[in-house]
Amino acid sequence: KVDHEVEAAAEVLRSGQEEVDLTALLHQLARRGHHVVLVEGGPSLNADLHAADLVHAWCVTIAPSAIGGEASRMNGPGTATARPLRPARVVALG
Repeated sequence: KVDHEVEAAAEVLRSGQEEVDLTALLHQLARRGHHVVLVEGGPSLNADLHAADLVHAWCVTIAPSAIGGEASRMNGPGTATARPLRPARVVALG
């Protein structure tokens, strides 16, 4: 279900019935000339894209501190302050 205000401000693409058909959606975007798509998803979306063999590159950012808002999973509920981090080890896989 898409909000009418969103539809008035942007072109809304629909793909799939109950769930988004990621392959079909990316094909729709490619037909519109969008051949590179940056997805900033959570673990479920990232896993679905990877399982469908739709990931061509991963961009990973490692920051020296964890910053979160009121509902941050990293810092705990109600903690909006930064917590400094330091790398314990770096492991290259593959």
